[in-house]
Amino acid sequence: TLTMKDQKDQKPINNIKKRGFLLTTLLILSFLGTTSSLIKGPQYTNEAYRGFYSYVPFWYSSFIFFSSCIVIIADIAIWLWKKWGVCLAVFNYLITTLILIYMKPVSPIALVLVGTFGLVGLYIIKKKWLLFE
Repeated sequence: TLTMKDQKDQKPINNIKKRGFLLTTLLILSFLGTTSSLIKGPQYTNEAYRGFYSYVPFWYSSFIFFSSCIVIIADIAIWLWKKWGVCLAVFNYLITTLILIYMKPVSPIALVLVGTFGLVGLYIIKKKWLLFE
Protein backbone atom coordinates (compact mmCIF):
# COMPACT_ATOMS: atom_id res chain seq x y z
CA THR A 1 0.00 0.00 0.00
CA LEU A 2 1.07 3.57 -0.54
CA THR A 3 1.94 5.85 2.34
CA MET A 4 1.11 9.55 2.34
CA LYS A 5 4.70 10.28 1.30
CA ASP A 6 4.38 7.89 -1.65
CA GLN A 7 1.07 9.46 -2.67
CA LYS A 8 2.58 12.95 -2.65
CA ASP A 9 5.24 11.73 -5.05
CA GLN A 10 2.61 10.40 -7.47
CA LYS A 11 2.31 12.77 -10.36
CA PRO A 12 0.49 12.07 -13.60
CA ILE A 13 2.95 11.10 -16.30
CA ASN A 14 2.88 13.54 -19.23
CA ASN A 15 -0.05 15.28 -17.53
CA ILE A 16 -2.32 12.27 -18.28
CA LYS A 17 -4.64 11.42 -15.41
CA LYS A 18 -6.07 7.92 -15.15
CA ARG A 19 -9.58 8.02 -13.73
CA GLY A 20 -9.81 4.32 -12.99
CA PHE A 21 -12.64 1.87 -13.59
CA LEU A 22 -14.52 2.44 -10.31
CA LEU A 23 -14.52 6.23 -10.48
CA THR A 24 -15.49 6.18 -14.15
CA THR A 25 -18.32 3.74 -13.45
CA LEU A 26 -19.54 5.77 -10.46
CA LEU A 27 -19.60 9.01 -12.46
CA ILE A 28 -21.33 7.49 -15.48
CA LEU A 29 -24.00 5.74 -13.38
CA SER A 30 -24.56 8.88 -11.33
CA PHE A 31 -24.87 11.04 -14.43
CA LEU A 32 -27.22 8.64 -16.24
CA GLY A 33 -29.39 8.03 -13.17
CA THR A 34 -29.66 11.71 -12.35
CA THR A 35 -30.40 12.68 -15.95
CA SER A 36 -33.11 10.03 -16.05
CA SER A 37 -34.66 11.39 -12.85
CA LEU A 38 -34.67 14.89 -14.36
CA ILE A 39 -36.46 13.61 -17.45
CA LYS A 40 -39.01 11.59 -15.47
CA GLY A 41 -39.07 13.94 -12.48
CA PRO A 42 -41.76 16.38 -13.59
CA GLN A 43 -44.33 13.57 -13.69
CA TYR A 44 -43.75 12.85 -10.00
CA THR A 45 -45.64 14.95 -7.51
CA ASN A 46 -45.39 14.89 -3.75
CA GLU A 47 -48.22 12.34 -3.72
CA ALA A 48 -46.03 9.86 -5.58
CA TYR A 49 -43.43 10.03 -2.78
CA ARG A 50 -45.91 9.42 0.06
CA GLY A 51 -45.58 5.65 -0.31
CA PHE A 52 -41.88 5.86 0.52
CA TYR A 53 -41.80 8.43 3.34
CA SER A 54 -43.81 9.14 6.47
CA TYR A 55 -43.80 12.87 5.77
CA VAL A 56 -43.33 14.66 2.45
CA PRO A 57 -42.90 18.45 2.61
CA PHE A 58 -44.61 20.56 -0.07
CA TRP A 59 -41.23 21.63 -1.50
CA TYR A 60 -39.81 18.11 -1.95
CA SER A 61 -40.40 17.81 -5.73
CA SER A 62 -38.64 21.14 -6.28
CA PHE A 63 -35.79 20.02 -4.04
CA ILE A 64 -35.34 16.81 -6.05
CA PHE A 65 -35.12 18.83 -9.28
CA PHE A 66 -32.61 21.31 -7.81
CA SER A 67 -30.55 18.54 -6.19
CA SER A 68 -30.44 16.60 -9.46
CA CYS A 69 -29.10 19.66 -11.28
CA ILE A 70 -26.38 20.00 -8.62
CA VAL A 71 -25.43 16.33 -9.00
CA ILE A 72 -25.01 16.73 -12.77
CA ILE A 73 -22.83 19.83 -12.30
CA ALA A 74 -20.76 18.02 -9.65
CA ASP A 75 -20.38 14.91 -11.85
CA ILE A 76 -19.10 17.01 -14.75
CA ALA A 77 -16.69 18.89 -12.46
CA ILE A 78 -15.36 15.63 -10.99
CA TRP A 79 -14.95 14.24 -14.51
CA LEU A 80 -12.85 17.34 -15.25
CA TRP A 81 -10.78 16.73 -12.05
CA LYS A 82 -12.06 19.76 -10.11
CA LYS A 83 -11.91 19.63 -6.31
CA TRP A 84 -14.86 21.98 -6.03
CA GLY A 85 -16.95 19.33 -7.80
CA VAL A 86 -16.16 16.86 -5.02
CA CYS A 87 -17.02 19.49 -2.38
CA LEU A 88 -20.30 20.28 -4.16
CA ALA A 89 -21.19 16.58 -4.39
CA VAL A 90 -20.43 16.00 -0.69
CA PHE A 91 -22.43 19.07 0.36
CA ASN A 92 -25.41 18.01 -1.77
CA TYR A 93 -25.16 14.46 -0.46
CA LEU A 94 -25.17 15.60 3.17
CA ILE A 95 -28.15 17.92 2.67
CA THR A 96 -30.07 15.18 0.86
CA THR A 97 -29.30 12.67 3.62
CA LEU A 98 -30.50 15.08 6.32
CA ILE A 99 -33.72 15.69 4.39
CA LEU A 100 -34.25 11.93 4.00
CA ILE A 101 -33.80 11.46 7.76
CA TYR A 102 -36.26 14.31 8.38
CA MET A 103 -38.81 12.68 6.09
CA LYS A 104 -38.52 9.32 7.91
CA PRO A 105 -38.30 6.74 5.13
CA VAL A 106 -40.76 3.86 5.45
CA SER A 107 -37.82 1.48 5.08
CA PRO A 108 -34.57 2.22 6.95
CA ILE A 109 -32.83 0.25 4.20
CA ALA A 110 -33.05 3.42 2.07
CA LEU A 111 -30.82 5.29 4.53
CA VAL A 112 -28.38 2.36 4.68
CA LEU A 113 -28.13 2.31 0.88
CA VAL A 114 -27.64 6.07 0.70
CA GLY A 115 -24.95 5.89 3.40
CA THR A 116 -23.17 2.99 1.73
CA PHE A 117 -23.18 4.71 -1.66
CA GLY A 118 -21.74 7.87 -0.09
CA LEU A 119 -18.95 6.05 1.74
CA VAL A 120 -17.98 4.03 -1.34
CA GLY A 121 -17.91 7.22 -3.42
CA LEU A 122 -15.66 8.97 -0.91
CA TYR A 123 -13.33 5.97 -0.78
CA ILE A 124 -13.03 5.88 -4.57
CA ILE A 125 -12.36 9.62 -4.80
CA LYS A 126 -9.88 9.56 -1.88
CA LYS A 127 -7.65 7.22 -3.88
CA LYS A 128 -7.42 9.82 -6.69
CA TRP A 129 -7.59 13.03 -4.60
CA LEU A 130 -4.06 14.17 -5.44
CA LEU A 131 -4.93 14.24 -9.15
CA PHE A 132 -7.71 16.82 -8.60
CA GLU A 133 -7.02 20.51 -9.26
